[in-house]
Amino acid sequence: AFGQFLDGLTVTDPKRLLLINLAQVPQRWFDPQIARLGRYHLYPPTGLLYIAAVARMVKPHLDVRILDLNFETLRLSHSDHFDYDAWKGLLAKELDNHGSTHVGISAMFNFTLENYFEVAEFIDGNYPEVPIVVGGVQASYEYDRILNNSACDMVVRKEGELQFGNF
Repeated sequence: AFGQFLDGLTVTDPKRLLLINLAQVPQRWFDPQIARLGRYHLYPPTGLLYIAAVARMVKPHLDVRILDLNFETLRLSHSDHFDYDAWKGLLAKELDNHGSTHVGISAMFNFTLENYFEVAEFIDGNYPEVPIVVGGVQASYEYDRILNNSACDMVVRKEGELQFGNF
């Protein structure tokens, strides 16, 4: 199955890797007032930093970027014209005119899966040639659901540094 996946990739030699940290609070529960008071969690995407380091070790000239949608959503919530869907513009900016890109998404928690499915659908609908790799705690538990019900091309289960490096 992995060999078939690799053979089917449209981007076989990526020049760019975009790693995405999802917003931690889905839109239906997000309250900009609470965000402005600093009441939502904001942690660095440590797991993605590990993956970025592995990617750079394997392919030193790879352009590795981390888009922290949690940070960006919380930052933008301080605007008078806040729009939760602003992440779409940020993501499009990272993918527009950047060929040979792979995307990695961190799905750490059950409540972030709603955001994962929306982000994966956005990428697949607008950039269907971009491979999507998903990892994280929740992805390890729900790999079957993610593989069969989303635009995900590959799930990295459990600790992903070695697996991602091999990929």
